[in-house]
This record gives sequence, structure tokens and C-alpha cells, in this order.
Amino acid sequence: MSDTAAATSAEQNAEVPKEAASNDTTGHPLETGWTFWFDKKIENKSHAVMKASTYFDHLKNLGSFRTIEEFWDLYSQLSRPYDMHQSTTYHVFREGYMPMWETFPHGGAWIIRFKKQNHHPSPNLSKCWEELVLACVGEAFAEPDLVGVMVSVKPKEDIIQIWNKDNEDNESVKDELGEKLKSIMTHLDGTTIEYKDHASSMKDKTHRSTKPWLAAISHNGKPHGHGHGHGHGHGHGHHGKHHKNEDEKHAEKGEHDENTSGEEKKSSD
Repeated sequence: MSDTAAATSAEQNAEVPKEAASNDTTGHPLETGWTFWFDKKIENKSHAVMKASTYFDHLKNLGSFRTIEEFWDLYSQLSRPYDMHQSTTYHVFREGYMPMWETFPHGGAWIIRFKKQNHHPSPNLSKCWEELVLACVGEAFAEPDLVGVMVSVKPKEDIIQIWNKDNEDNESVKDELGEKLKSIMTHLDGTTIEYKDHASSMKDKTHRSTKPWLAAISHNGKPHGHGHGHGHGHGHGHHGKHHKNEDEKHAEKGEHDENTSGEEKKSSD
């Protein structure tokens, strides 16, 4: 399959799932419901500034799920990051929350950047994405202040974000979530984890100007540098079939762009 054909197929899969998650709650229930969202950068608007309402209009709800079975039914129909069409973003957020900075003005996000390798996605991108999605819906973080995760693709790097809801009254919770993130991510060899408050993101309309959260993660999940706090999070088991990632075989995508949101949102850095 050519790059163009693969990209077109991936975009179609993202925008039009074969069927939405069912309302059958007779399976294995999750602690809370979750929703998959999708957005794509507007064509020919690489330097445009969008209002939050415009960004909202371009968010597509791909379906919600409340059981393990519903999750796998929906997740299995979506493209993995190595097959995502350029300039697209997937979001997985707790049901009832929108993946927008304005929804959580006192929150923030951990940001993990994956550098392109000869314009191809990092072999670890899809592995890390699936680890995080499973950890979130399985409540491995054991903290409702974690509200969602997203994966974005852009020209020189791909980005995974983990959002928390409130830093004003839950600074210690933020530290604990950061520590649990370190223990959950097993494919971040030498990767830096950054953090940025949404209030700052709404001011500069980018995911730049971040603060390092952890210097680097070693292959065994232990930091090369120093992190924050001393949390010890343990995940819950996951049920349903597991889909094998094949980043090395499918890393054939070209240029990508990042989507961001804000009261006025810059579509790319």
C-alpha cells in the first residue's frame, strides 16, 4: 500500500468507525465511562489562529464505552499511531469532559516527545500509547484527577500527553500521578518527560515552553535523573484481546503537524 493510500485509509478509519460502542453494560464494567475523540488540522491553516469554539467544532466524538468489551470493540477499529493520517490527534477522556485547555483551566499535562527517525515514527510511539490508554481505562493511576490522554503527530516529532484536572488544590496528587507515570511507561528509554500548566498553554497557544518533569527514563522504567515525589502506583488487570503493535513494520508515514487548542488556538507551532 502506498503512503497516500495508507494515510487515506487511516483517516477514514479514524473519522468513521465501523460502529459506535454499544450501550450494553452486561460486560465487565469500568469504574467510569470514557470517550474517544478525533481531530485533524484544518487544511491550509498551518499558521492560523482559531478560537476555542472553532476547535470545538472540529472535534469528532468517535464513541463512548463503559465496559471492557465496549472498549476493545471501539479501539480495535481505530488506527494505531504508526498508521495515523498526517496532522491528526486521538484523545481518550473521561466521559463528560472535552479535550480542551479551557475545560481544565487549573490543570496541566505531562508531555512526552518522540523524535522522528528519518521521517518515520519512533518504534516506541504506539507501544507507549497503548500502555497509557490501557492504564487510564483500567484505572492503573488510581486517581480521578487524571482526566485523559492524547497522541498527536507532527513534522519532526510525535507527542503523547497525559492531562490532570486541577493543580490549585491537588499539587501532591500531581506529584503522585507523575511518579505513577514513570512506573507505567516501560518503553521510554532515555526519554524526557515535560510538564506544562494549561493556563500557560492558553496564553502562548502552544505546547512549547514546558518545564522538565524528569530528565530521562531508563529502559527498566527507573529515572536517569531525579523526579518528583515517591509514589508507588500499581495498575489493575486488563481483559479482552490485546492487539499487537508493529511500529517497525508500519513506520512509513511522512510529515505530521500538531493540533493544539486555546481561547485562540494556533494550529501549528
